[in-house]
Amino acid sequence: MGHKHGDDISSGKGMLCVPIGEMASTSWTSVSNSPNLHVSAKSVKGVLAHNSRANEALSLSIMRDGKPVDNAKVRVIARMPHHDHRMPGGHGPANDPDVKGLDALTKGKGDYTLPTVDFSMGGPWLFEVHVQDGKTMNKAYFAAEVGEE
Repeated sequence: MGHKHGDDISSGKGMLCVPIGEMASTSWTSVSNSPNLHVSAKSVKGVLAHNSRANEALSLSIMRDGKPVDNAKVRVIARMPHHDHRMPGGHGPANDPDVKGLDALTKGKGDYTLPTVDFSMGGPWLFEVHVQDGKTMNKAYFAAEVGEE
């Protein structure tokens, strides 16, 4: 179908390479274009699974220069890069091009939660975290393997 995978994709200027973690992972650290931004994510309900009856919740911790980022607007977009089709509905609300991601709720002290991510398929997912702090917008990325329920 003309799609490239893995080592066939050449890294271009400004591109990030995000390794996919083990399926048993429940926490991830992001890669960011901004070296002073640090985002860590944790699955609140354990290993990520698709079609989970409980749906998944993510907890995010956002730091800039070692200090918590409070009251930022945080949005998470989830994608399956190998299924990157611009189709209505995508693979769930975090991936729906009409929704453009899900808003995370602030808990204070740099902690945010994303209450529901409904993964429609198992496999590798890429998460793009948008952190709008005043006039500053940064993006951070992490990847995870979503398993079978």
